Amino acid sequence: MNPGQQAEWQRLELRCLRDPYAREVLRHCERILASRHCSRLQQRARRFFGYVVRKTLVGESDQIKESLIAVMVFDELAADFDATISSKVRVAASDLRRRLLAYARQEGRRDSVRITLPLNGYSPAIEDSRPLVVVTPFENWHPLGEHAHLCELATAELVHVLRWMELRVERESSLSSARGPNAYSVRGSVEPTDTAILFNLSIGDEAGHSLHSRREQGPRDDVLKVVRRLGEAIAGMLAAPSTPDGIPSHVASVASVAGTRELKSARKARARQGRE
Repeated sequence: MNPGQQAEWQRLELRCLRDPYAREVLRHCERILASRHCSRLQQRARRFFGYVVRKTLVGESDQIKESLIAVMVFDELAADFDATISSKVRVAASDLRRRLLAYARQEGRRDSVRITLPLNGYSPAIEDSRPLVVVTPFENWHPLGEHAHLCELATAELVHVLRWMELRVERESSLSSARGPNAYSVRGSVEPTDTAILFNLSIGDEAGHSLHSRREQGPRDDVLKVVRRLGEAIAGMLAAPSTPDGIPSHVASVASVAGTRELKSARKARARQGRE
């Protein structure tokens, strides 16, 4: 491995430390290569795939050129490679593009990551279909407005925990509904006493419907531990499998307790999408 490649791997490791989703993308690449669509890919094609994904993850997709792939993947000499004569990169890209698309449409249709190779280039498109969690700051319910620092601490820790659980997370500066069919809003309040702290949490969907509520209490000295339990509960709910109808199980469970309103609404939405 030359110094340039070593530096690239170091940048990738740093990206993975900062963003757990980058690690998930790399694991997803391994699943693709082990799939029936790509299990027979030649070694150079596998190197091609890994190389362009790594360059994209470290923010260098603009550097992915046919000539660079020829040198880094196919061991060509930069001075000798002529794209007008050699088509090995284009042929390999065409085959990889076809296989990635087939995987995405079949084996990988339910994956949270989708990787394809656009027709007009060699930089892969990495689509993130994980649930989006929009976290709004915890409200301060102290009668005198004190303990704002606890609200800020709890909000920052919840965002951190959810990101490390590989969810997409955004922090909102004000109360708002989640955006999109796979988005959820999280809002709550903090009720501290001299020795304990109580968190009230509510999770809603893009239509503003409340899907789940939770209360967690613990000693004031264990604020971070209590928030981590809240984060684990949110991640567990969003990771729950779907019903046979394809409706997230947390929506179905809310419907079974509070009536069939959410369940019917979800089915109608799916029916409309089918007609469209």
